[in-house]
Amino acid sequence: MKTDGGGWMLLYAYKHKGGDKFDLVTALPTSPHGYSHQLLNNLGISPGWAQELRFYCTTSHHSRVVHFKTSNRNIVQTAYDGKKHFSLSDWKIRNTKLNGHTAHIPDAVNSIWATFQSTPGFTDFPFYTSGAYLWGIAPRYKSGRFECDDFPYNHAYDTLHQVFVRS
Repeated sequence: MKTDGGGWMLLYAYKHKGGDKFDLVTALPTSPHGYSHQLLNNLGISPGWAQELRFYCTTSHHSRVVHFKTSNRNIVQTAYDGKKHFSLSDWKIRNTKLNGHTAHIPDAVNSIWATFQSTPGFTDFPFYTSGAYLWGIAPRYKSGRFECDDFPYNHAYDTLHQVFVRS
């Protein structure tokens, strides 16, 4: 990927069509518009290799775009093992907005879902503004939830969530 100087490898790609509700898929994405994710540990990549993560999402619910990168070590560590090592303050420091970013998150983040460890890394709701702006990849809920800088509390809208890594 050539964004921000290139060198990015795709780890999460969840292109969700409004109304669909499928389980998460653990596999390295083969397309930026795929439906899967993978952890760095499962790829045999040594701890310390990853230096930055890039987050991107869009939705048909509105025109805002989430597009930022972070070099925060606690957030980057989550890409290795899927455990939520980060705290609320980690999302507010050492992040850089990239071309096209118009969203409220990560700057408006006031909550994290770090205590719920049974979902991998950046699925469910790892960072959000309560009741307003969420990063959500959560098909396991009865209603299914795919949210990008919004809070529709459902799976009715098309969304695209991507997470990239580079050393």
